[in-house]
Amino acid sequence: MKNILISIQQHLLLLCSVSLIGLSCVPQQKMISDNPFILEEDERPWIIAHGGGKKLFPENTMYAFEEAMKLKVDALEMDINLTKDSILVTHHDATVDRTSDGTGKVIDFSFDELLNFNFGEKFKNIDGEYPFKNIPIKIAKVSEVFERFGEMPLIVEIKNKGAEGKLAAEKLLQLIKNYSIEKIVVASFHDEVLEHFRTISEDAVVVSTAVSETKSFVFSSILRMPFIYKPKGAVVEIPLEAAGFKLGKKRFIKLAHLRNMAIHYWTIDDKNDMLNLIKNGVDGLITDRPDLMWEVLKEMGY
Repeated sequence: MKNILISIQQHLLLLCSVSLIGLSCVPQQKMISDNPFILEEDERPWIIAHGGGKKLFPENTMYAFEEAMKLKVDALEMDINLTKDSILVTHHDATVDRTSDGTGKVIDFSFDELLNFNFGEKFKNIDGEYPFKNIPIKIAKVSEVFERFGEMPLIVEIKNKGAEGKLAAEKLLQLIKNYSIEKIVVASFHDEVLEHFRTISEDAVVVSTAVSETKSFVFSSILRMPFIYKPKGAVVEIPLEAAGFKLGKKRFIKLAHLRNMAIHYWTIDDKNDMLNLIKNGVDGLITDRPDLMWEVLKEMGY
């Protein structure tokens, strides 16, 4: 029994030594040396309006972005899709069915054809009302959003995949250059699309972690072996929970910062969740309810 205990102690000491060595050589984010999306000490976390604040306004519309700005959010999050005539518009789904009075795929319509639909038709506010059934809310071009809000921090997610996603990435990069957009994070759930964007932009534009990279970040953090993961993205965006693991703990945030990566959580609409993440040092919360996050921040003394 004594020999077994000694053996266990030796293994534990070896594991601790390996972990300490690993922590001392955690791969840093190479895209940028000074990450503007990481909070300064005692700085409050960013309020990031998810689709402009999906539970408050018709999502991903110019109206939503304008109203979110009135709430003094810190950043606008938006989804983008290609139209038939290769124009980028701010829209989440592949189809227009869920949010408008139209039916069909976004990419099967020209931009002018999409203007015939009311993208506020099916929006239900927090009081259970449908205030835009008879008030047309038009779809917006990404170029229009950049022109209007180009000085704001923006988080832009490419929704198209495959060849269409790569074309969307190319169109987006051109718009970023045309409008001299500096404070932007480009995201995608499609690894090949984000990798294509990184290649054509020559890593000159900040990107979030792709899906495979996000998984690597999460599992290396769960295993407490951060040295096995080499980051490419400068921002990691994760939910509170995935595959049964709770991801909102302080150590996930610390390990992201150790890699010079900012960390944002989505979609955070509960005040208790907001409070806990803010206390843990999160850089920003992607939320459908920026008004609630303001309430939490004010209650905390910000």
